[in-house]
Amino acid sequence: MKSIVVLSISLLLLAGCGSPVEKAGSNHLTLWYNQPAKDWNEALPVGNGRLGAMVFGDATHEKIQINEESIWAGCPVNNNNPRSLQHLPEIQKALFESRFREAWQLANDNMLGTPPRIRSYQPLGDLLIDYGWKSEPTDYRRSLDLKTGIAATEFTVDGKKYRQEVYASVPDIILIINIKALDGGKIDATISMTREKDAMITTDSDGTIHLNGQIIDGEDAGSGPAGEHMKFAGEARITHNGQSTSPPAPLPRSQAPGRGESAPAGFTVNMASSISLRLSAATDYSVNQLNFDRSIDPAAVCAKTLDQAKNQTDKSLMKR
Repeated sequence: MKSIVVLSISLLLLAGCGSPVEKAGSNHLTLWYNQPAKDWNEALPVGNGRLGAMVFGDATHEKIQINEESIWAGCPVNNNNPRSLQHLPEIQKALFESRFREAWQLANDNMLGTPPRIRSYQPLGDLLIDYGWKSEPTDYRRSLDLKTGIAATEFTVDGKKYRQEVYASVPDIILIINIKALDGGKIDATISMTREKDAMITTDSDGTIHLNGQIIDGEDAGSGPAGEHMKFAGEARITHNGQSTSPPAPLPRSQAPGRGESAPAGFTVNMASSISLRLSAATDYSVNQLNFDRSIDPAAVCAKTLDQAKNQTDKSLMKR
């Protein structure tokens, strides 16, 4: 009986120690913070299993890092070491005789793959949103609803409230970014995409940003052959109800694939009460072939994916 009383009191005390989420009036499946992410580890993730994003939640200079699951450096290679079987009995004998250091050296010399390492996964790139606020944002809050998968950033500028939402649609295989003025405010923002290397970023007059690239691997005997390997693409379509959409000025010219960092390219939106972006990404990797398939056009796949979702409203995408 004494144990039951102690347990009951403990549960009551825990129930009264409400979490920060509960005190803020949110449901218990929401993570929330009072400041933007300082680095990638603090950003909030959204995704649909193939396409994902890390949302930093900066109300002035937003950064959304985009991932597509198949973007890897390198190429298929048979790294089975032909010396492994030959030296296996020798290594086993050394282990059984407790000559562990010798066994380790034999295994290190003869059992590692050829090459011993693989090249790395790579992000698609960054989507940047530079807001043109005249004053510093206040009443800041960013959150991730674990039930809906929506990463939201909320803040106030000059007495007007704004909300940015980022989420992914599973059946449509796209990312959606919605920015809204909630009570009559206006949004000025420069929206662009960039990638560290191996990509060219261009824009169309209709508010579309294209990112096209191919991974150029350098010489590295420990990680496989050099060469022109995986092709990839991303496409972001911007719609809004503002007065104008124009290329942001000045933006440096994008650089050709394999020639260093790709400069950002995008648009400036003025006096909008809402802005919506839909983004898709693809590569020329074939699951069936477990290799590149040069008949696949990643840019065409992106365009088709976005076209198929164009009749879906933001509200319907949020439920899918």
